[in-house]
Amino acid sequence: MTGELTIAQAMDLAVKKHNEGNLSEAELIYQKILEKSPNNSDALHLLGLVAHQLGRHEEATVKIEEAIRLNPNVAVYYGNLGMVYDSLEREEESTLSFKKALSLDPNYGSAKLAHYNLVVYYRDRGEFDESLEHYNKAIELDNGFYDAYWNRGLLLLILRRFEEGLEDYEYRFKKKTPTDPRVFGKPKWQGDNLNGKKILVASEQGFGDSIQFIRFLPKIKEKGGYVILECRKELRRLYRRLEGVDELVEKEKNAIPHGVFDFYIHLLSLPLVFKTILEDIPKKIPYITPEWDLLPEVASKLKTEKFKVGLNWAGNPNFPYDKDRSMSFGKLKPLLEISGIEFFSL
Repeated sequence: MTGELTIAQAMDLAVKKHNEGNLSEAELIYQKILEKSPNNSDALHLLGLVAHQLGRHEEATVKIEEAIRLNPNVAVYYGNLGMVYDSLEREEESTLSFKKALSLDPNYGSAKLAHYNLVVYYRDRGEFDESLEHYNKAIELDNGFYDAYWNRGLLLLILRRFEEGLEDYEYRFKKKTPTDPRVFGKPKWQGDNLNGKKILVASEQGFGDSIQFIRFLPKIKEKGGYVILECRKELRRLYRRLEGVDELVEKEKNAIPHGVFDFYIHLLSLPLVFKTILEDIPKKIPYITPEWDLLPEVASKLKTEKFKVGLNWAGNPNFPYDKDRSMSFGKLKPLLEISGIEFFSL
């Protein structure tokens, strides 16, 4: 800023550094621009964006809000302010910012993300039609926005629109972080008769999903094949007596199971393969058989005249949204004061 660069040239350089991920250098240049041009709203906005990317969210709001005061008609300012508010869990302000950005320019550079973020606000309030509209608009703006397809699929399943929802759910393999990045090198099974061929049912996602969806395995066996089920080590014992399974193989991270198979299918793709609707979900219960030799030991622990209640308060802490489903055991302690009940940790 000694006269060698104009303000415009300095901005170009700062944005280049910013886009390259060199945030500290970009930040320094933005600051120098503001020393020469204190009312440069673009520099203020981008300085706020750098602060946000470095985790300094409160500082980011101050900078971006000042940029908006100087120039209140720039959609991207509001869009980025919405993201900062979202990081601070200030939902109402975040929502208003995204709406304002879209009202100023429905097609601004990050408009798809504004719609994507608005989905969460409406979905959490049970306003599913509004959520679906924003998913659709995000996808209209970018038909390669696979995370939006996948999340839309989850919403459609909640709405019991199974055919559409299951189709969208398959985009989990094209997401920014795919559910399973492995390449199996064999044809994906489409539901045809297997005529004695071997099929690998690939494991995916958490224990709960796996336990829920193994109910579909007998339907594969009805197609006349040899069924190989891939499973996590922790579930192998539970799965030893599963109906419709010829062979269990243990899942190794990012590795294709050893052995020969002719087709593969992911476990959670089975409802789509079988064109499942609500009435068709396999209802044979129980579909997991206990190991009978364990029953005496378990039964001795359950001997009580009291009403028996199982408590489950936490899932896998590595799950991205675990904070939305888990709690500390301390919050359940008051329940233990209730008389006439025997509680069991699950």
